[in-house]
Amino acid sequence: MTDQEAIQGDWVSVAPSMLGYQIPIGPDLIGSKLRYQLRPDSIPKQIFIEHRDAEGRTHSSAHGIYELSGDLLTVRWTYSDRLPPESLKIIDRGDSILHLRRVI
Repeated sequence: MTDQEAIQGDWVSVAPSMLGYQIPIGPDLIGSKLRYQLRPDSIPKQIFIEHRDAEGRTHSSAHGIYELSGDLLTVRWTYSDRLPPESLKIIDRGDSILHLRRVI
C-alpha cells in the first residue's frame, strides 16, 4: 500500500495543544481550501500543502515532512520559503507540528 492510499481517512489530533482536532484526509484535505502532495521517496518523507481561497487560488503554501506508521501520523511544516524541516524531533521557531491518530 502506498502512503497516498494509507493516509486516506479521518484523523484526530493526540497532541495536548490541539487535542481532539479532527482532520479528514482525502484528495482534498478540507474541501477545496487545503490540498496536499506527498513525496514519499524523499528522506525524510515530504509533504507540500497549499492553502486556497474561495476561488481556488493558492494564497499560501507550506513545506513539511511526515511520518506515517500504521494508525499514527506526525506532520511538521513551515510556511517560510526555506526547505522543509529536516527532523520531526526539533521544532524551529515558526514551524508547526501535528500528531494524529486514525479514527477507527
